[in-house]
Amino acid sequence: MILFANGCSHTAGQCVQKPLTWPSMLSHSLINKEWDTHESHYGDEHKVTNPQSLVDKTKNQLFQFSDHGKSNDMIYYETLHFLLSLEKENIKPDFVVIQWSGVNRRVHSVPGEKGIIDGLVFVNSHDNSKFGPWFEPYASKHTLQMMLHLQTYLKLNDIPYAFIPYMEVDTQNKYLIELDFLDESKCTISPKIGHRNEFRRKGLTCDTHGHPSLLGHYFITNKVLEILGCEELIKGLDFHLEKDKTGVTLKSSLTLFKERRKFIKYNQHTLPKDGVEENSDFWNSVLERYKSLI
Repeated sequence: MILFANGCSHTAGQCVQKPLTWPSMLSHSLINKEWDTHESHYGDEHKVTNPQSLVDKTKNQLFQFSDHGKSNDMIYYETLHFLLSLEKENIKPDFVVIQWSGVNRRVHSVPGEKGIIDGLVFVNSHDNSKFGPWFEPYASKHTLQMMLHLQTYLKLNDIPYAFIPYMEVDTQNKYLIELDFLDESKCTISPKIGHRNEFRRKGLTCDTHGHPSLLGHYFITNKVLEILGCEELIKGLDFHLEKDKTGVTLKSSLTLFKERRKFIKYNQHTLPKDGVEENSDFWNSVLERYKSLI
């Protein structure tokens, strides 16, 4: 099986260890066995440019291309290149799951010496802003057009997929006709809402930037499995969290989550009251599920 995942720090894991991010949860929910994982980071040109050389049909492989600060155009470029590289060798991934980042981010190129990776500058409103981030009305439109293009490719090639719109598009933008053509049944949430603010209200973030906590990653995993038609396989998640060979345990991660949750509870005064409610139905149901592991 080949599972491809891409995104920014909301996928790579800002506050949780990698074995507890949604791509790892998802892979071990789909097949509760050893996975051959290939991570791609900035500067790892071979994995980005020649992913087909890493495919081994005898193994279950997770291609995890997410990284911190990644923009939607970089996510799009890498994902389409990965898909085309495999198609050229008559290989088709079993699942593709893409987390979309902030619409204002973009990748900027400057003269490099080592290839296509060297010389890339990642631009947003607070990093390398001198190069100019995307602005509305084009920022949201640009992201939605990339989503539509990947949607078309994946559907035409009959590749099961899910989109995770973590950041919202600008709903005040009256030019977003693309929303009428986006299949939201393949999205974990509407791009008009995005997970970031929703997770803040539900207490599923682990920092002031809105990165998903352990339970946020769990929530995303469930949503993706529902879209892929594999929701019953979430049972495989417990084994993964309990047996992970890196030594990361649910207990330590959940303790970390509670500590960060307390930080948000007492420091994010702008959140609605129900956003930090300790006794929410979701919180209680997940704790009950994991009680035997703690």
